[in-house]
Amino acid sequence: MSYNFTFQFILSNIAFFWAVCSVCHWRGLWNILDKYTAALSPKVLLVIGLIVLCSLRSVRNILAPPFVLGFDGYRDQFFNQSMIFGQIIRNKIPFELDVLLCTSILGSLVVVFWRDAWKTMDNHLFPDDKLKTFIWSAVIFFSVQILAEILQFCFRKTSPHIEKSPYIMKLFIHDAYFIILGVGNVSCWRFIWIVIDKVTAMIGPDIELVSVCFTSFIFLVSAFSSTSIVSKGFIMDGSVEQWYRLPIDYIGNIRACLQDKEKKPEKKDFEPSIETITHL
Repeated sequence: MSYNFTFQFILSNIAFFWAVCSVCHWRGLWNILDKYTAALSPKVLLVIGLIVLCSLRSVRNILAPPFVLGFDGYRDQFFNQSMIFGQIIRNKIPFELDVLLCTSILGSLVVVFWRDAWKTMDNHLFPDDKLKTFIWSAVIFFSVQILAEILQFCFRKTSPHIEKSPYIMKLFIHDAYFIILGVGNVSCWRFIWIVIDKVTAMIGPDIELVSVCFTSFIFLVSAFSSTSIVSKGFIMDGSVEQWYRLPIDYIGNIRACLQDKEKKPEKKDFEPSIETITHL
């Protein structure tokens, strides 16, 4: 028990530091884009970013919580991060170079998608009415969530046929699915962001922002889900067998972890299946 507590404590602190670095990257690039691309329409940059992501077969990497959840019981999931430039180049390159390329290029393209999707909603989703833009952001998110459940059910039945279809058609279906989820993802964050802005305006930004940050993080740690705030690596489109599945079965992860410990009490670490190692 003490080892598990120690590991959880260390893992949570690493995750928090990692998340702070990720936010710095996001905010820095976001501000640079605001400064140097102000004359360009966000829709233009959004389309360009998506075209490049599609070309690199990396559209699924735009997903974030709540469509991608982490579970701290899977220790290998946090420390073994997948990269994709070694697969794209089809040649052995140092893992450090792969990490650098993925973080600088793919990570930046993800920020471009999020920033310009967010700006597009700011410009066209009732920009002068905070209540309506909040409501419609929530409507878009929950609509996408319902649609995702329907599509997952359909893909479960038709996935063998999709995999046998022409390669371009298969990637088109994959990318369209993840782009829809990405729009819902941005809408979710946006309406929650509006709620936080309203609360901080009433209570005071200094106290409220700090309390929201640490209260949320403590809750994630208590729920063994602190790794949800960090990237899970980069995954190439079409490289996962059950590509349509989303890693949001939190209760199932807890049950699987407990069952594994009961079956193998002598083994310290839980070894997740391929479904839990990657974004599914």
